[in-house]
Amino acid sequence: MLRVNRAMAAGSAIAALVVSSSLMLVGLTQQPAPSGNIITRESLPGVLEGLGHTVSPSGDTQIISIERDEWTYGLSFFVSQNQKFLWMWTKLADLPDPATLPTARLLKLLEINDTIGPSHFYVTTWDDGTKHLYIGRALDNREVKAVTIRETIEELLTSIRDQQEVWDISTWTELGGSAAEGGG
Repeated sequence: MLRVNRAMAAGSAIAALVVSSSLMLVGLTQQPAPSGNIITRESLPGVLEGLGHTVSPSGDTQIISIERDEWTYGLSFFVSQNQKFLWMWTKLADLPDPATLPTARLLKLLEINDTIGPSHFYVTTWDDGTKHLYIGRALDNREVKAVTIRETIEELLTSIRDQQEVWDISTWTELGGSAAEGGG
């Protein structure tokens, strides 16, 4: 009988999330820039404002806030370096020590990615070593229409709301009440 300690299993699940996100990002950044009508980093703020959003810049990232159904969503947008993709994402939670994370919950996040794709959950590690749970999506940056961006935003917001029981670590009873505070 194979026995895996909890810290190793949680670490493996986080590694799977990080590796899957990293492999996807590597493939996306090595492709040539698209031709035709594209959104650039310079035009992105105007595009979002044209959709009725107030835009807050943070370097090359543009951030909007959407209030709906007693929720406030903070969405970030970024045009990839090769201009092939328009990325959108939001931070859902600050994660506690990976050794304390329930493996079954992390595996459920991976399973849900199949349902909500092309949106996906992923974990990042900041420079200070802290880990954070995000949901994000890449939109093909060719002949992008305002309606496509609006629909993609709505799909991402729906995934966030509909999958709250899966990603909201404040409800993870396995953490024994020591769930990380914060989120989006």
